[in-house]
Amino acid sequence: MLFAAVYRLLALLRLDGTPLLLVAPYVLVALIAASVDYATFHFARRIAGEQVAKWAVLCSTVSWSMGSGIVRPLVNSAETCLTAAGLVFWPWKRSTAHSLPKALLFASLSCIIRPTSGVVWLCAGLCLLLNQPRTGRILRTLRIVKTALMFGIGALAVMLVVDRLG
Repeated sequence: MLFAAVYRLLALLRLDGTPLLLVAPYVLVALIAASVDYATFHFARRIAGEQVAKWAVLCSTVSWSMGSGIVRPLVNSAETCLTAAGLVFWPWKRSTAHSLPKALLFASLSCIIRPTSGVVWLCAGLCLLLNQPRTGRILRTLRIVKTALMFGIGALAVMLVVDRLG
């Protein structure tokens, strides 16, 4: 679907008869791969600091798996990109709890693309719930579950509509 949007944009700009028609999908996948590296850096920096973030990006950039896998099927690269972005915003520390809706948005989009991505988010959600401080734990847990259910039901509705139309 993303490739179709790129081709449509080229057609609207009357550039669909040019070599851009062949290059545009590669540019799109390269942008997705670059956003994964960007998200990897920010995720590692939030969790472990600047030095670890530099090493994480180096490992991600030179990884054979990322080099061959991220550029092949568009679904893999889009899911990886959305998962990495969601992990960047995930509230690993209590001070970042306000970023949960952003993280859940990326999580739900990654689950729409590939439902098995939900395993990653289930584990992250369990970590979030288990690491709640004792004071106000029940109310905070209910708020987290309510927010997650809103995004989960929304993602399920989108998946059903897309499946029905497709």
